[in-house]
Amino acid sequence: MQVTDITALKDCGAPLDGAMIDDPPGGAGDTPQIAFDLDKQHTIAQEIDNSGHSGTYDITGDYFANHTLDTKKGDRQPITIWARTYEQNCTFSLEFTVLDSNGETRKQQVRNGDRDFEVSAYLSSVQEYREIYVAGLSKMTLLMEEGLDVGELGDEPGIREVSPQRFTEIAGGG
Repeated sequence: MQVTDITALKDCGAPLDGAMIDDPPGGAGDTPQIAFDLDKQHTIAQEIDNSGHSGTYDITGDYFANHTLDTKKGDRQPITIWARTYEQNCTFSLEFTVLDSNGETRKQQVRNGDRDFEVSAYLSSVQEYREIYVAGLSKMTLLMEEGLDVGELGDEPGIREVSPQRFTEIAGGG
């Protein structure tokens, strides 16, 4: 079986306000990485270059022009999907175009369980949020700047609430 295309089927509107959760992704390992720019009219699978700063990436072109995703029946092929928008809030599902072993093409829709995936652009200033929660790398930065020994935390899960003002200080922007 071969995946020959993936498209994001989206429904977009104004960015969400209220609470912001900042939990930057970790490394993706050796899995294929595919990006979608949800601000574009047509959201095709694109190549990704995340060799820059942590949590940032560039979308560089049509993924399936240079790659294929092949699996045998019953095998699993994990992939990492990156979806971004700088302008809006989008819910979306992914439509896979698959060429099966009989040479027939079919479409398969993938969702986040029983609902669509969702991503929202940041508001123009973090001060516009009522609440901000940080986790992952952002949480470690916050704890280190407060003088806490992050080595003692181990793998403590969780999200920590901070004020919009404190987040601006930590992130160095606004």
